[in-house]
Amino acid sequence: MCLIKLIKRTLLFIVIISLLIIIFLSKCSFEEIWQEVTGQLPGEISVSIPEEATPLVDETVARAAEQYGVSPADVHVKKAELIFWPNTCLGTKPQPRQTCQPIVTPGYKIIVEVKGVELEYHTDKQGSILRYQPS
Repeated sequence: MCLIKLIKRTLLFIVIISLLIIIFLSKCSFEEIWQEVTGQLPGEISVSIPEEATPLVDETVARAAEQYGVSPADVHVKKAELIFWPNTCLGTKPQPRQTCQPIVTPGYKIIVEVKGVELEYHTDKQGSILRYQPS
């Protein structure tokens, strides 16, 4: 048992050292190697958006861009995840004259960044977009 652990650790050590040697002896920069391995530049975040949420994310980006007076290209999607909201207000405080029914409502939480500010939007699956405003 101990011998197997020792072999695994030794192999892992050899792989790590080999990768470091390749990086240091390579004529490529770290950024080029990272991009080759991951398909993105260091610091870039690749967000996986569920296909059915794409129109909702596009609408959210458009609204955030309009709100901040920027191009949609300047709005960065940080997260888009399926959520089951606890009510028909999608987990937000009701607007004046709005009632929330305690019905579990499937939708998405979409977080975008504009000018360094993160904005969180709550949607239902039909596309009612509400900006979440923390209290």
